[in-house]
Amino acid sequence: QRIVTGTAMVGDPGHAQQNHPEVNLAGFHISLAKAESDSPQVNEMKKKVIILSIGMAVFVVLQILASNIFRATKISSAMHQVFTALPDGEQAIEDLPSGGNLFLSNLTTMAFGIAVGLLVPACGFFGTKNGDKNIIQMFMYGNACCSCCGIVGFIGLLIAFNALNSF
Repeated sequence: QRIVTGTAMVGDPGHAQQNHPEVNLAGFHISLAKAESDSPQVNEMKKKVIILSIGMAVFVVLQILASNIFRATKISSAMHQVFTALPDGEQAIEDLPSGGNLFLSNLTTMAFGIAVGLLVPACGFFGTKNGDKNIIQMFMYGNACCSCCGIVGFIGLLIAFNALNSF
């Protein structure tokens, strides 16, 4: 898992470029755009951005899938509890959707959430891979925006806890 500077294939196997930095991650070779100002420190930073982008992408997908699985399970469980408490509820339980059906009914929303959630990691990955400073700036602005929203949300949570403790 180190950056190798040497010959890397780009696109067609018949075309090779010399002194093209490459990141090797878990057996995958990711060719990076070569800039005149690239130094070993810059190449190491590129590797870190690639790893961060891939990690963010995996987190986004897993977080959305897990939250939707838990939500569907909670809704299904609550509906079963309500129907078992009703006098004629035992007969209606068979008509209730299962947690799996609730999960699948939300597939388009999950796909959209994953697509939007992958925009920032994709900017980091492709901006670094292609050497496009504008896309890397979008990655930085997206991370800054997410960080600011997280800080504001945390401050709001602290204020809410303080308000609850004052009662």
